[in-house]
Amino acid sequence: MNTQQGMLTFDAEVGRKLEGAYRTPEAQARRKAAREAVWPRPGEHGLDIGPGPGFLACELARQVGARGHITAIDVNPAMLALTRDRAHQEGVAEQVTVHEGDAAALPFLDQSFDFVVAVQVYEYVPTIAQALAEAYRVLRPGGRLAIVATDWDTLILHTDKPAVNAHINQAWDEHLAHRKLPQRVPGLLHQAGFHLTGVSIVPVINITYDPSSFGFFLINLIATFVRGREGVSGAEVDDWLADIEGQSNNGGYFFSLSQHLFQAIRPAAEHGI
Repeated sequence: MNTQQGMLTFDAEVGRKLEGAYRTPEAQARRKAAREAVWPRPGEHGLDIGPGPGFLACELARQVGARGHITAIDVNPAMLALTRDRAHQEGVAEQVTVHEGDAAALPFLDQSFDFVVAVQVYEYVPTIAQALAEAYRVLRPGGRLAIVATDWDTLILHTDKPAVNAHINQAWDEHLAHRKLPQRVPGLLHQAGFHLTGVSIVPVINITYDPSSFGFFLINLIATFVRGREGVSGAEVDDWLADIEGQSNNGGYFFSLSQHLFQAIRPAAEHGI
């Protein structure tokens, strides 16, 4: 796995893991919530910042229909390739365009889009204020924004190895730029000029550790990332995973994570709608 400045890099290997995670019921519920937050209409143009494996971009493309269009942008060509391939597989290639670019420097004209979605993206963008200013710039007046972000203090995993678990969580903190982004989002949106219209939680709760659950994929992604970081040894990671397997076999497995959904609009006039 490649890393950049210590953070998780969403390369082809991570992309394959994400594809499995994004097929889980929990990820499907998160995408449904994001779509409902921007309520795409036929003929509209939307921007998906950080599309991952492309599931959301394709779902949005079906909602805006043949007269609409979805643009997906990511700094990572591997993610864009997955999105492009999925659009072809799902028959919406004509309605989905991919662009390589930075969320903090969007290569689009002012007021280009009716809505913008950014699901689990902004916590990886160091210049978050600039990224939100860019989202505001490319939205048309009255345009809608949906953000999903995680406060990693909400990650709960039952284990009989609390010291090991704490050490691994400490190393996992290196995977992103903003560990506790949700609590900052309302103020950042206000500073960017947005009007916050709603906040909700999209929960993940798993009581089984199997490949059909979101927690399974996240735990294995964490295990891959933390080996060798913050002094975390391979043996420590293996011990942690073995304990999780044991909890599952004994009926004691519990995984929970809270993802925060923010809905906002760019006011239709300078002083509001």
